[in-house]
Amino acid sequence: MATKSKPSQIVKLEFPPTGPFALEFESKAVTKRFEANQKKSRIKTGIEMYLARIQELTQLKVPERLRSALPHHFHSPTRVLVAICEDGIALLYEPSLLTSKNEVIVWGFKQNLAYLTLRFSRGLVRITGSTSDDLAEDIQPPTIGFGAFNTQGEQVKNLVENTPFQFNFPMPQKPSVAPMEKLPHSASLIRNQFELGIEGVQLHDKANSKSEGKNFRTRGKFAFPVFWDSVALYPWADYKEWRTANFYGWAERHFFEIGFHAATTEYSWLALQSQTRLREHYNEILNKLDALLKKKGVVEEELQKFLTIHPEVLVPGYKRVLPKLSLGIHVTDFVIEDPTGHYLLIELENPEQPLFVKSGHASAKLTHAEGQVKDWVRYIQDNKNTVEKELGLTGISAQPSALIVIGRSNSLTATHRRKLQVDQGKIEIITYDDLRARFVSTIENLLGMLAHVGKGYEVTYLASDIDSHL
Repeated sequence: MATKSKPSQIVKLEFPPTGPFALEFESKAVTKRFEANQKKSRIKTGIEMYLARIQELTQLKVPERLRSALPHHFHSPTRVLVAICEDGIALLYEPSLLTSKNEVIVWGFKQNLAYLTLRFSRGLVRITGSTSDDLAEDIQPPTIGFGAFNTQGEQVKNLVENTPFQFNFPMPQKPSVAPMEKLPHSASLIRNQFELGIEGVQLHDKANSKSEGKNFRTRGKFAFPVFWDSVALYPWADYKEWRTANFYGWAERHFFEIGFHAATTEYSWLALQSQTRLREHYNEILNKLDALLKKKGVVEEELQKFLTIHPEVLVPGYKRVLPKLSLGIHVTDFVIEDPTGHYLLIELENPEQPLFVKSGHASAKLTHAEGQVKDWVRYIQDNKNTVEKELGLTGISAQPSALIVIGRSNSLTATHRRKLQVDQGKIEIITYDDLRARFVSTIENLLGMLAHVGKGYEVTYLASDIDSHL
């Protein structure tokens, strides 16, 4: 695209598909004249004042966590092109890559708003009902497509083919009377940030569509592969009025109209999203546990240290955790008190240890672990008053429950499983895979599927509408 101020003074303005807009001058003389015009521009000074004020307001009044919901020029250095056309003014906002300061360029164009907007938005924004049909026909809008994917990232269904996407903005009629106030009116601020939301029900019984389930809502943000962040359109704006406009007041109005709305909308979603943050937290714990279980030569001390930091893996609703508690000459791995005052004795064995030998009998390690737990119980029975008073295990039963965690589930057969359930009394024997599965089930029953974590979208589970079932 080329624009002319005089026949011999050519300034070329280019809009690369995925890069910042660029100015190219015919000669040094043209460059100097262009720079001199920019220095004299009162509109340029006004927009610089607008940016400084709106960024100041964001810095003072918007928490950092919410700033990403705002347009880029509200909180970060921005490059702005002010395009003055025959039928209005358009502003193109781009991230500033080469400087930490805002940069504003003001230039007049012979083309109309519809032509320029389609070109510098890279086909994403189209003005309809323009006074001219002289559009940039060589600019094609970006395409959009959606699919359904499983937890392994494999596409299982194509929901929407790659379809052209374009934001259509209707050109208003030219006003018969010029506005009296000194604040520019933005008919539309269009951002290259879009959201896709889905509401649905996660069924407990997938085979029965009538079964009760959990209501959920998803939110995924995406942007098209274009460089700009926002386009502001001012149809029929008079650049002469802009020279004396109140840009300081304009920034304050924009902050409260656009910024406050965007930030409060984001805050409302975050209020629902506390469960997502918890899912992320527990998913990190599971990843660390998985890494330990996959580690060659892992020892019990490493698992003891990890579970001391994250005892919720052992007992999600724990009240008190006592690691390495001495019962006479014996030392437990854990004694955990639950909210009801009941105590659980826990013995950890190596995850690489087998539970059974080839003959089908319990392994030496499993037999040793059972003997350890029985020794603890006998000591408590023989010294119950001492255990309660000196160790602080008030109200502990003379026959407390115990848990042995040993080995991995892939070494067990159905017969092995049945043997673990026979004649164990209050001693329960599980593998580290069983322990992990219990923890995942508890978290997912409370907070929703952990598979939703880190998938590029956010999911929140909603409270059931009880009235709808009455």
